[in-house]
Amino acid sequence: MNNQRRISGSVTFRIAGHLTELILGERDWKKLLPSFIPFRCHPRERESPVFVMKTAMKLSYIDFTSARLLNEMVNVWGACLRILEVKEYYVVDMQSLEKGIWHRMVCDKEFRSMRSCIRWDDPMAGDVLNMFMMIAFAQSVVLRKTVLMHASVVEKDGLGFAFLGESGTGKSTHSKLWVDNLVGAELLNDDNPAVCVKEDGNVYIYGTPWSGKTSCYRASSVPLAALVHLEQAPFNSFLQHEGVKALITLLPGCSSMRWNCQLYTAMCDTLEKIIGHVPVCTLKCLPQSEAALLCYNKVMEIINKK
Repeated sequence: MNNQRRISGSVTFRIAGHLTELILGERDWKKLLPSFIPFRCHPRERESPVFVMKTAMKLSYIDFTSARLLNEMVNVWGACLRILEVKEYYVVDMQSLEKGIWHRMVCDKEFRSMRSCIRWDDPMAGDVLNMFMMIAFAQSVVLRKTVLMHASVVEKDGLGFAFLGESGTGKSTHSKLWVDNLVGAELLNDDNPAVCVKEDGNVYIYGTPWSGKTSCYRASSVPLAALVHLEQAPFNSFLQHEGVKALITLLPGCSSMRWNCQLYTAMCDTLEKIIGHVPVCTLKCLPQSEAALLCYNKVMEIINKK
């Protein structure tokens, strides 16, 4: 994308090394997307974005006769989220539970181009735009050896340690235990970091504009040292996984449309590359400092044996 040909009203962000573009017109993107401020960038010469999202007052007519419901989730950021497949498009609908207002995004099958119609009179308009951007990013970068994960990440001594698990298993709590008990440890992201496999095979983990309830929006990255799946238990124990078990451990925490064979296959290929370079482990633990110290020491033992 030549800088001289930028569309008026557009803003670009670099997230996990990938350029994204939002065409928002005259609206103040900083007020709508404050977590994106650290990721604002200017494109390099001849650089193209991985996706372009354009907001519109209304969308073209869509024939829903052959529509297929792919997924429906309730109470996502106080809204209902619904994903449908309509011929060559995906349609993402989001409804505010409080106001009952519907918003819509229409995407191509590779998530390179999307148009969104957002009701700006809805107090949740910024949250909706944020969610649409997150969905677009998560799917568009899968084809570029990048996976958005549901995890909390701590950086220590120039390395990243990611903690995965179902909601309520204590990912944020465990990250805080690291920060409180390990010198030099600091939070990189508390909900949705991005993991990228570089051309040389090395794996990096990135902060993103999506960090759950914790305001930690860092446009930085570190080599990924370990992926640790957390399980609540009345004791502390640590186990490393290999092969298929490692893949199964990671899959639930990764963002991909599993009904899209191209995207899902690309995600699995990327996970296989990640597993080949980064240890995948399970920590059964109590929410105590001893668990954080055990985890850190065990991971460092694995790293030092390489």
